[in-house]
Amino acid sequence: MVGLNGVNGRSVLEDGWSEWSEWSICSRSCDGGVSVSLRKCNHKRGCIEGTAERHKICNMQPCPSDVDFRGTQCSNYNKQPYRGRLYEWLPYLDPLDPCSLTCRAKTFNFVAKHSPKAEDGTRCRDGSLDMCVTGKCLSVGCDLVLGSDNKVDGCGICGGDGTSCSRPTYIWSETNYSPCSVSCGRGYQMSQPICINNETKEVVDEILCDPTLRPRPHINECNAQKCPPL
Repeated sequence: MVGLNGVNGRSVLEDGWSEWSEWSICSRSCDGGVSVSLRKCNHKRGCIEGTAERHKICNMQPCPSDVDFRGTQCSNYNKQPYRGRLYEWLPYLDPLDPCSLTCRAKTFNFVAKHSPKAEDGTRCRDGSLDMCVTGKCLSVGCDLVLGSDNKVDGCGICGGDGTSCSRPTYIWSETNYSPCSVSCGRGYQMSQPICINNETKEVVDEILCDPTLRPRPHINECNAQKCPPL
């Protein structure tokens, strides 16, 4: 059966590509690995559009123990001599080449690049889902799709635009005027700015309101009548 490659409804054979192979075994058993599917170009002049391989994320379930995938790869070199001696290797993330397998020698102040490519599924950076695939860092969105830039919006929706829920707004208001400072002889009373939730009218921390719109305190004269003689 001839499949479709999604380009104007043409079959893979019309474009010169063979059908996709079965997905490979996942590169990791847990915490996110990569599976590969391949196809061949059967056209003498080359194939139009598309690539010879595709990738997908697999086995995203957490590992039963705290396993450092990069660290495991580095430790595989512990029994291989490096410059004539053995070292215990620890993971090292090279910010300029995050998808290389660069390791740090324990108790020694040097690193070594053991391989130009870390294994598929190695995280490109700490605290990120982005993965190394064939030596390149590919983004991973909240939809767990390689190459996706989807993020969770303010409503908690993956790929959303933030309009599916109502978020509170905060505005400046004023307190009631304070009691007059004197009972006679002209005093003053003051009203202070406060930040409130525009829907519930609850007073909230001032940091939630726009500081550039903060009103000035209001001061009114009060009890201007003369005081009775002592």
